[in-house]
Amino acid sequence: LISDLTILWQSDLVRPERPPVMSEVSRGLYFASTLWDVVPKSYKELRDALQRFYPNHHFEVPRFLSFGSWIGGDRDGHPFVTVDVTNQTFRRLRRAAIEGHLRTCRRLHSQMVMSDQQVNSNPELRDRIEKICEAFPELKVRLESISALETYRLYLRMMEFRMEQNLDSVRQENLLDGAYQNVEEFRDDLNLLYHSVLENRGSRIADLYLRPWVDQAKTFGFHFACLDVRQSSVAHRQCLDEVVAQQSNQDSGDVIELIRSTTAPQKIEVDQLSDSAKEVFETFMLLAHAHEKWDADAIGCYIISMTHSADDILTVLWLWKTAWLQSHTDLDQLPHLPIAPLFETISDLRNASAILEDFLSNNQYLNYFSRGEKRQQIVMVGYSDSTKDGGYLTACWELHEAQERLAETADRHHISLVVFHGRGGALG
Repeated sequence: LISDLTILWQSDLVRPERPPVMSEVSRGLYFASTLWDVVPKSYKELRDALQRFYPNHHFEVPRFLSFGSWIGGDRDGHPFVTVDVTNQTFRRLRRAAIEGHLRTCRRLHSQMVMSDQQVNSNPELRDRIEKICEAFPELKVRLESISALETYRLYLRMMEFRMEQNLDSVRQENLLDGAYQNVEEFRDDLNLLYHSVLENRGSRIADLYLRPWVDQAKTFGFHFACLDVRQSSVAHRQCLDEVVAQQSNQDSGDVIELIRSTTAPQKIEVDQLSDSAKEVFETFMLLAHAHEKWDADAIGCYIISMTHSADDILTVLWLWKTAWLQSHTDLDQLPHLPIAPLFETISDLRNASAILEDFLSNNQYLNYFSRGEKRQQIVMVGYSDSTKDGGYLTACWELHEAQERLAETADRHHISLVVFHGRGGALG
Protein backbone atom coordinates (compact mmCIF):
# COMPACT_ATOMS: atom_id res chain seq x y z
CA LEU A 1 0.00 0.00 0.00
CA ILE A 2 2.80 2.43 0.88
CA SER A 3 4.56 1.60 -2.39
CA ASP A 4 1.40 2.35 -4.40
CA LEU A 5 0.90 5.61 -2.52
CA THR A 6 4.49 6.56 -3.29
CA ILE A 7 3.85 5.99 -7.01
CA LEU A 8 0.79 8.23 -6.81
CA TRP A 9 2.75 11.00 -5.07
CA GLN A 10 5.37 10.80 -7.81
CA SER A 11 2.84 11.03 -10.68
CA ASP A 12 1.50 14.21 -12.29
CA LEU A 13 -1.79 15.50 -10.93
CA VAL A 14 -2.51 17.12 -14.31
CA ARG A 15 -1.29 15.63 -17.59
CA PRO A 16 1.33 17.89 -19.24
CA GLU A 17 -0.03 17.20 -22.76
CA ARG A 18 -3.60 17.46 -24.04
CA PRO A 19 -4.90 13.89 -24.56
CA PRO A 20 -6.31 13.00 -28.00
CA VAL A 21 -10.09 12.58 -28.16
CA MET A 22 -10.00 8.79 -28.51
CA SER A 23 -7.90 8.60 -25.32
CA GLU A 24 -10.71 10.49 -23.58
CA VAL A 25 -13.21 7.98 -25.02
CA SER A 26 -11.14 5.05 -23.73
CA ARG A 27 -10.75 6.69 -20.32
CA GLY A 28 -14.50 7.24 -20.11
CA LEU A 29 -15.12 3.60 -20.98
CA TYR A 30 -12.59 2.50 -18.36
CA PHE A 31 -14.66 4.14 -15.62
CA ALA A 32 -17.98 3.19 -17.21
CA SER A 33 -16.96 -0.48 -17.42
CA THR A 34 -17.78 -0.87 -13.71
CA LEU A 35 -21.42 -0.30 -14.68
CA TRP A 36 -21.40 -3.67 -16.42
CA ASP A 37 -21.35 -5.43 -13.03
CA VAL A 38 -23.27 -2.82 -11.04
CA VAL A 39 -26.36 -2.69 -13.29
CA PRO A 40 -27.53 -6.31 -12.73
CA LYS A 41 -27.10 -5.82 -8.96
CA SER A 42 -29.32 -2.73 -9.10
CA TYR A 43 -32.05 -4.63 -10.98
CA LYS A 44 -31.78 -7.52 -8.51
CA GLU A 45 -32.08 -5.20 -5.52
CA LEU A 46 -35.28 -3.74 -6.96
CA ARG A 47 -36.76 -7.18 -7.73
CA ASP A 48 -35.90 -8.44 -4.24
CA ALA A 49 -37.48 -5.36 -2.65
CA LEU A 50 -40.67 -5.73 -4.71
CA GLN A 51 -40.86 -9.41 -3.81
CA ARG A 52 -40.38 -8.63 -0.13
CA PHE A 53 -43.06 -5.95 0.08
CA TYR A 54 -45.48 -7.37 -2.54
CA PRO A 55 -45.04 -11.15 -2.19
CA ASN A 56 -48.30 -11.99 -4.00
CA HIS A 57 -47.64 -9.92 -7.11
CA HIS A 58 -45.37 -10.67 -10.05
CA PHE A 59 -43.59 -7.64 -11.51
CA GLU A 60 -42.02 -7.42 -14.96
CA VAL A 61 -39.33 -4.81 -14.31
CA PRO A 62 -38.74 -2.71 -17.44
CA ARG A 63 -35.44 -1.11 -18.37
CA PHE A 64 -35.04 1.78 -15.96
CA LEU A 65 -31.32 2.45 -16.43
CA SER A 66 -29.56 3.70 -19.54
CA PHE A 67 -26.31 5.54 -20.06
CA GLY A 68 -24.94 8.11 -22.43
CA SER A 69 -21.83 10.09 -23.25
CA TRP A 70 -20.83 12.97 -25.47
CA ILE A 71 -17.07 12.29 -25.42
CA GLY A 72 -16.26 12.01 -29.12
CA GLY A 73 -19.56 13.59 -30.12
CA ASP A 74 -19.33 17.08 -28.65
CA ARG A 75 -17.84 19.17 -31.44
CA ASP A 76 -19.01 22.61 -30.28
CA GLY A 77 -15.78 24.61 -30.31
CA HIS A 78 -13.68 21.42 -30.26
CA PRO A 79 -11.70 21.26 -33.53
CA PHE A 80 -10.41 17.74 -32.87
CA VAL A 81 -13.87 16.13 -32.75
CA THR A 82 -14.38 15.25 -36.41
CA VAL A 83 -16.69 12.91 -38.31
CA ASP A 84 -13.96 10.27 -38.26
CA VAL A 85 -13.53 10.63 -34.47
CA THR A 86 -17.30 10.30 -33.91
CA ASN A 87 -17.36 7.22 -36.13
CA GLN A 88 -14.45 5.71 -34.17
CA THR A 89 -16.32 6.48 -30.95
CA PHE A 90 -19.44 4.65 -32.14
CA ARG A 91 -17.25 1.66 -33.04
CA ARG A 92 -15.42 1.76 -29.71
CA LEU A 93 -18.70 1.78 -27.77
CA ARG A 94 -20.14 -1.07 -29.88
CA ARG A 95 -16.98 -3.09 -29.38
CA ALA A 96 -17.13 -2.59 -25.60
CA ALA A 97 -20.71 -3.88 -25.48
CA ILE A 98 -20.14 -6.92 -27.69
CA GLU A 99 -16.90 -7.85 -25.93
CA GLY A 100 -18.77 -7.71 -22.61
CA HIS A 101 -21.47 -10.07 -23.91
CA LEU A 102 -18.82 -12.41 -25.32
CA ARG A 103 -17.02 -12.62 -21.97
CA THR A 104 -20.29 -13.55 -20.27
CA CYS A 105 -21.17 -16.06 -22.98
CA ARG A 106 -17.78 -17.84 -22.76
CA ARG A 107 -17.93 -17.99 -18.96
CA LEU A 108 -21.42 -19.51 -19.06
CA HIS A 109 -20.30 -22.02 -21.68
CA SER A 110 -17.99 -23.57 -19.08
CA GLN A 111 -20.63 -23.39 -16.30
CA MET A 112 -23.91 -24.50 -17.87
CA VAL A 113 -22.99 -28.14 -18.42
CA MET A 114 -26.46 -29.60 -17.73
CA SER A 115 -27.25 -32.74 -19.73
CA ASP A 116 -30.47 -33.60 -21.53
CA GLN A 117 -30.24 -37.01 -19.83
CA GLN A 118 -30.75 -35.28 -16.47
CA VAL A 119 -33.10 -32.40 -17.32
CA ASN A 120 -35.11 -31.33 -20.36
CA SER A 121 -34.39 -28.29 -22.48
CA ASN A 122 -36.97 -26.51 -24.62
CA PRO A 123 -37.08 -27.82 -28.23
CA GLU A 124 -36.85 -24.22 -29.56
CA LEU A 125 -33.15 -24.24 -28.62
CA ARG A 126 -32.42 -27.25 -30.83
CA ASP A 127 -34.45 -25.76 -33.66
CA ARG A 128 -32.47 -22.53 -33.45
CA ILE A 129 -29.12 -24.35 -33.41
CA GLU A 130 -30.06 -26.49 -36.43
CA LYS A 131 -31.28 -23.46 -38.37
CA ILE A 132 -28.02 -21.52 -37.84
CA CYS A 133 -25.86 -24.60 -38.55
CA GLU A 134 -27.71 -25.17 -41.80
CA ALA A 135 -27.04 -21.59 -42.87
CA PHE A 136 -23.41 -21.56 -41.67
CA PRO A 137 -21.68 -24.98 -41.92
CA GLU A 138 -18.54 -23.64 -40.20
CA LEU A 139 -20.55 -23.47 -36.97
CA LYS A 140 -21.42 -27.16 -37.25
CA VAL A 141 -17.71 -27.97 -37.26
CA ARG A 142 -17.21 -25.88 -34.10
CA LEU A 143 -19.94 -27.80 -32.31
CA GLU A 144 -18.52 -31.28 -33.02
CA SER A 145 -16.38 -31.32 -29.86
CA ILE A 146 -19.41 -30.73 -27.60
CA SER A 147 -21.62 -33.59 -26.44
CA ALA A 148 -24.88 -33.77 -28.37
CA LEU A 149 -26.65 -34.09 -25.00
CA GLU A 150 -25.38 -30.70 -23.76
CA THR A 151 -27.92 -28.50 -25.50
CA TYR A 152 -27.15 -25.42 -23.41
CA ARG A 153 -23.42 -25.52 -24.21
CA LEU A 154 -24.21 -26.02 -27.91
CA TYR A 155 -26.60 -23.09 -27.81
CA LEU A 156 -24.09 -20.81 -26.07
CA ARG A 157 -21.42 -21.74 -28.61
CA MET A 158 -23.88 -20.78 -31.35
CA MET A 159 -24.46 -17.39 -29.68
CA GLU A 160 -20.71 -16.96 -29.30
CA PHE A 161 -20.21 -17.60 -33.04
CA ARG A 162 -22.81 -15.00 -33.99
CA MET A 163 -21.42 -12.37 -31.61
CA GLU A 164 -17.89 -12.95 -32.92
CA GLN A 165 -19.28 -12.14 -36.36
CA ASN A 166 -20.77 -8.95 -34.89
CA LEU A 167 -17.39 -8.02 -33.42
CA ASP A 168 -15.71 -8.51 -36.80
CA SER A 169 -18.53 -6.48 -38.35
CA VAL A 170 -17.63 -3.53 -36.12
CA ARG A 171 -14.03 -3.69 -37.31
CA GLN A 172 -15.10 -3.88 -40.97
CA GLU A 173 -18.01 -1.41 -40.56
CA ASN A 174 -20.41 -3.76 -42.32
CA LEU A 175 -22.59 -6.61 -41.07
CA LEU A 176 -21.03 -9.99 -41.87
CA ASP A 177 -22.87 -13.22 -42.59
CA GLY A 178 -23.91 -14.96 -39.40
CA ALA A 179 -23.88 -11.82 -37.29
CA TYR A 180 -26.98 -10.76 -35.42
CA GLN A 181 -28.79 -8.40 -37.77
CA ASN A 182 -29.94 -6.28 -34.85
CA VAL A 183 -29.82 -6.28 -31.08
CA GLU A 184 -33.39 -7.65 -30.83
CA GLU A 185 -32.25 -10.88 -32.51
CA PHE A 186 -29.59 -11.27 -29.84
CA ARG A 187 -32.02 -10.51 -27.02
CA ASP A 188 -34.48 -13.03 -28.48
CA ASP A 189 -31.81 -15.78 -28.44
CA LEU A 190 -30.90 -14.90 -24.86
CA ASN A 191 -34.53 -14.89 -23.71
CA LEU A 192 -35.07 -18.35 -25.27
CA LEU A 193 -32.11 -19.62 -23.26
CA TYR A 194 -33.30 -17.96 -20.03
CA HIS A 195 -36.85 -19.31 -20.26
CA SER A 196 -35.70 -22.82 -21.14
CA VAL A 197 -33.56 -23.01 -17.99
CA LEU A 198 -36.28 -21.37 -15.90
CA GLU A 199 -39.01 -23.74 -17.10
CA ASN A 200 -36.97 -26.95 -16.64
CA ARG A 201 -36.17 -27.09 -12.93
CA GLY A 202 -33.50 -24.42 -13.20
CA SER A 203 -34.92 -21.33 -11.50
CA ARG A 204 -31.85 -20.96 -9.27
CA ILE A 205 -29.53 -21.23 -12.27
CA ALA A 206 -31.59 -18.77 -14.31
CA ASP A 207 -31.70 -16.27 -11.45
CA LEU A 208 -28.00 -16.42 -10.58
CA TYR A 209 -26.34 -16.81 -13.98
CA LEU A 210 -28.73 -15.76 -16.75
CA ARG A 211 -30.88 -13.00 -15.26
CA PRO A 212 -27.84 -10.65 -14.86
CA TRP A 213 -27.00 -11.18 -18.54
CA VAL A 214 -30.58 -10.45 -19.57
CA ASP A 215 -30.39 -7.18 -17.62
CA GLN A 216 -27.06 -6.31 -19.24
CA ALA A 217 -28.49 -7.02 -22.69
CA LYS A 218 -31.53 -4.87 -21.88
CA THR A 219 -29.41 -1.96 -20.64
CA PHE A 220 -26.28 -2.01 -22.82
CA GLY A 221 -27.53 -3.70 -25.99
CA PHE A 222 -24.91 -3.57 -28.73
CA HIS A 223 -24.18 0.11 -28.04
CA PHE A 224 -23.04 0.21 -24.37
CA ALA A 225 -23.96 3.91 -24.07
CA CYS A 226 -25.74 6.25 -26.43
CA LEU A 227 -23.63 9.01 -27.94
CA ASP A 228 -24.88 12.59 -27.90
CA VAL A 229 -23.73 14.96 -30.61
CA ARG A 230 -23.45 18.72 -30.05
CA GLN A 231 -22.79 21.51 -32.55
CA SER A 232 -23.26 25.28 -32.60
CA SER A 233 -26.30 26.94 -34.18
CA VAL A 234 -23.90 29.19 -36.12
CA ALA A 235 -22.25 26.19 -37.78
CA HIS A 236 -25.67 24.77 -38.69
CA ARG A 237 -26.81 28.03 -40.29
CA GLN A 238 -23.64 28.30 -42.39
CA CYS A 239 -24.14 24.71 -43.57
CA LEU A 240 -27.84 25.32 -44.27
CA ASP A 241 -27.10 28.32 -46.49
CA GLU A 242 -24.84 26.18 -48.70
CA VAL A 243 -27.23 23.20 -48.73
CA VAL A 244 -30.25 25.32 -49.68
CA ALA A 245 -28.23 27.13 -52.33
CA GLN A 246 -27.79 23.76 -54.06
CA GLN A 247 -31.44 22.76 -53.63
CA SER A 248 -33.11 25.93 -54.90
CA ASN A 249 -32.59 29.42 -56.22
CA GLN A 250 -33.63 30.95 -52.90
CA ASP A 251 -31.81 34.05 -51.72
CA SER A 252 -30.08 33.80 -48.35
CA GLY A 253 -32.84 35.87 -46.75
CA ASP A 254 -35.50 33.38 -47.90
CA VAL A 255 -33.83 30.34 -46.36
CA ILE A 256 -35.77 30.56 -43.09
CA GLU A 257 -39.05 30.89 -44.97
CA LEU A 258 -38.14 27.76 -46.94
CA ILE A 259 -37.35 25.55 -43.93
CA ARG A 260 -40.60 26.65 -42.26
CA SER A 261 -42.66 25.72 -45.33
CA THR A 262 -43.93 22.31 -46.41
CA THR A 263 -41.39 22.10 -49.23
CA ALA A 264 -39.35 18.90 -49.03
CA PRO A 265 -35.53 19.06 -49.24
CA GLN A 266 -33.62 17.41 -52.09
CA LYS A 267 -30.42 15.45 -52.49
CA ILE A 268 -27.23 17.51 -52.83
CA GLU A 269 -23.62 17.20 -54.01
CA VAL A 270 -21.75 16.93 -50.72
CA ASP A 271 -18.33 17.43 -52.31
CA GLN A 272 -19.38 20.89 -53.44
CA LEU A 273 -19.77 22.10 -49.83
CA SER A 274 -17.04 24.08 -48.10
CA ASP A 275 -14.86 22.17 -45.61
CA SER A 276 -16.71 23.52 -42.56
CA ALA A 277 -20.17 22.90 -44.04
CA LYS A 278 -19.12 19.45 -45.25
CA GLU A 279 -17.97 18.50 -41.74
CA VAL A 280 -21.38 19.48 -40.32
CA PHE A 281 -23.34 17.71 -43.06
CA GLU A 282 -21.27 14.52 -42.97
CA THR A 283 -21.98 14.27 -39.25
CA PHE A 284 -25.69 14.00 -40.08
CA MET A 285 -24.88 11.43 -42.77
CA LEU A 286 -22.92 9.40 -40.20
CA LEU A 287 -25.90 9.46 -37.82
CA ALA A 288 -28.18 8.30 -40.63
CA HIS A 289 -25.81 5.41 -41.40
CA ALA A 290 -25.48 4.47 -37.71
CA HIS A 291 -29.25 4.52 -37.26
CA GLU A 292 -29.84 2.25 -40.24
CA LYS A 293 -26.97 -0.22 -39.91
CA TRP A 294 -26.54 -0.55 -36.15
CA ASP A 295 -28.48 -0.25 -32.93
CA ALA A 296 -30.76 2.81 -32.95
CA ASP A 297 -30.21 3.09 -29.19
CA ALA A 298 -26.60 4.01 -29.98
CA ILE A 299 -27.68 7.55 -30.88
CA GLY A 300 -28.60 9.90 -28.07
CA CYS A 301 -29.80 13.39 -28.83
CA TYR A 302 -28.57 16.09 -31.18
CA ILE A 303 -27.84 19.16 -29.08
CA ILE A 304 -27.85 22.66 -30.56
CA SER A 305 -25.68 24.98 -28.49
CA MET A 306 -26.51 28.69 -28.49
CA THR A 307 -30.12 28.14 -29.54
CA HIS A 308 -31.59 31.60 -30.10
CA SER A 309 -34.83 30.85 -31.96
CA ALA A 310 -37.10 28.08 -33.26
CA ASP A 311 -35.35 28.44 -36.62
CA ASP A 312 -32.24 26.87 -35.09
CA ILE A 313 -34.24 23.68 -34.43
CA LEU A 314 -35.88 23.73 -37.88
CA THR A 315 -32.42 24.18 -39.44
CA VAL A 316 -31.20 20.95 -37.85
CA LEU A 317 -34.38 19.16 -38.95
CA TRP A 318 -33.84 20.29 -42.56
CA LEU A 319 -30.20 19.14 -42.53
CA TRP A 320 -31.21 15.80 -40.99
CA LYS A 321 -33.81 15.24 -43.73
CA THR A 322 -31.35 16.18 -46.48
CA ALA A 323 -28.67 13.86 -45.05
CA TRP A 324 -31.18 10.98 -44.95
CA LEU A 325 -32.02 11.59 -48.62
CA GLN A 326 -28.37 11.05 -49.58
CA SER A 327 -28.91 7.29 -49.20
CA HIS A 328 -32.72 7.02 -49.42
CA THR A 329 -35.26 7.94 -52.05
CA ASP A 330 -37.88 9.52 -49.79
CA LEU A 331 -38.56 10.64 -46.23
CA ASP A 332 -41.16 7.98 -45.35
CA GLN A 333 -38.65 6.01 -43.29
CA LEU A 334 -36.91 9.02 -41.73
CA PRO A 335 -36.02 7.94 -38.17
CA HIS A 336 -36.62 10.17 -35.18
CA LEU A 337 -33.40 11.86 -34.09
CA PRO A 338 -34.14 13.68 -30.80
CA ILE A 339 -33.26 17.35 -31.40
CA ALA A 340 -32.44 19.17 -28.16
CA PRO A 341 -32.10 22.97 -28.02
CA LEU A 342 -29.54 24.24 -25.51
CA PHE A 343 -30.44 27.53 -23.83
CA GLU A 344 -27.31 29.10 -22.36
CA THR A 345 -27.42 32.88 -22.16
CA ILE A 346 -29.69 34.83 -19.82
CA SER A 347 -31.60 36.21 -22.81
CA ASP A 348 -32.13 32.74 -24.31
CA LEU A 349 -33.25 31.32 -20.96
CA ARG A 350 -35.85 34.09 -20.71
CA ASN A 351 -37.04 33.33 -24.27
CA ALA A 352 -36.84 29.54 -23.93
CA SER A 353 -40.57 28.88 -23.42
CA ALA A 354 -41.50 31.16 -26.35
CA ILE A 355 -39.00 29.32 -28.56
CA LEU A 356 -40.43 25.96 -27.45
CA GLU A 357 -43.93 27.24 -28.20
CA ASP A 358 -42.81 28.36 -31.66
CA PHE A 359 -41.27 25.12 -32.91
CA LEU A 360 -43.93 22.93 -31.30
CA SER A 361 -46.50 24.92 -33.30
CA ASN A 362 -44.69 24.36 -36.60
CA ASN A 363 -46.28 21.66 -38.79
CA GLN A 364 -42.93 20.53 -40.16
CA TYR A 365 -41.64 19.83 -36.67
CA LEU A 366 -44.92 18.37 -35.41
CA ASN A 367 -45.04 15.82 -38.25
CA TYR A 368 -41.46 14.84 -37.49
CA PHE A 369 -42.03 14.83 -33.72
CA SER A 370 -44.87 12.33 -34.11
CA ARG A 371 -42.37 9.76 -35.46
CA GLY A 372 -40.92 9.37 -31.98
CA GLU A 373 -41.99 6.47 -29.78
CA LYS A 374 -43.36 8.92 -27.22
CA ARG A 375 -44.25 12.59 -27.22
CA GLN A 376 -41.06 13.62 -25.46
CA GLN A 377 -39.02 16.76 -26.01
CA ILE A 378 -35.52 17.13 -24.56
CA VAL A 379 -34.39 20.63 -23.64
CA MET A 380 -30.93 21.39 -22.32
CA VAL A 381 -30.18 24.28 -19.98
CA GLY A 382 -26.64 25.61 -19.62
CA TYR A 383 -25.08 26.60 -16.32
CA SER A 384 -21.64 27.67 -17.53
CA ASP A 385 -22.50 30.33 -20.12
CA SER A 386 -25.44 31.66 -18.11
CA THR A 387 -23.11 32.18 -15.14
CA LYS A 388 -20.55 33.96 -17.33
CA ASP A 389 -23.36 36.06 -18.79
CA GLY A 390 -25.28 37.08 -15.65
CA GLY A 391 -23.33 35.95 -12.62
CA TYR A 392 -23.95 32.95 -10.39
CA LEU A 393 -27.05 34.14 -8.50
CA THR A 394 -28.79 35.57 -11.58
CA ALA A 395 -28.03 32.43 -13.59
CA CYS A 396 -29.47 30.12 -10.91
CA TRP A 397 -32.65 32.21 -10.68
CA GLU A 398 -33.12 32.46 -14.46
CA LEU A 399 -32.56 28.71 -14.85
CA HIS A 400 -35.23 28.06 -12.21
CA GLU A 401 -37.69 30.44 -13.86
CA ALA A 402 -36.99 29.10 -17.37
CA GLN A 403 -37.67 25.50 -16.32
CA GLU A 404 -41.03 26.44 -14.79
CA ARG A 405 -42.10 28.26 -17.96
CA LEU A 406 -40.85 25.41 -20.17
CA ALA A 407 -42.89 22.91 -18.11
CA GLU A 408 -46.03 25.04 -18.48
CA THR A 409 -45.54 25.22 -22.26
CA ALA A 410 -44.99 21.47 -22.50
CA ASP A 411 -48.17 20.83 -20.49
CA ARG A 412 -50.20 23.01 -22.85
CA HIS A 413 -48.96 20.93 -25.81
CA HIS A 414 -49.50 17.63 -23.92
CA ILE A 415 -45.90 16.53 -24.31
CA SER A 416 -43.39 15.07 -21.89
CA LEU A 417 -40.53 17.47 -21.15
CA VAL A 418 -37.08 16.17 -20.25
CA VAL A 419 -34.65 18.77 -18.91
CA PHE A 420 -30.99 17.96 -19.54
CA HIS A 421 -28.84 19.89 -17.05
CA GLY A 422 -25.47 20.96 -18.46
CA ARG A 423 -23.93 21.05 -15.02
CA GLY A 424 -20.30 20.23 -14.39
CA GLY A 425 -16.95 21.48 -13.21
CA ALA A 426 -16.04 23.07 -9.89
CA LEU A 427 -18.71 25.79 -10.10
CA GLY A 428 -21.51 23.32 -10.90
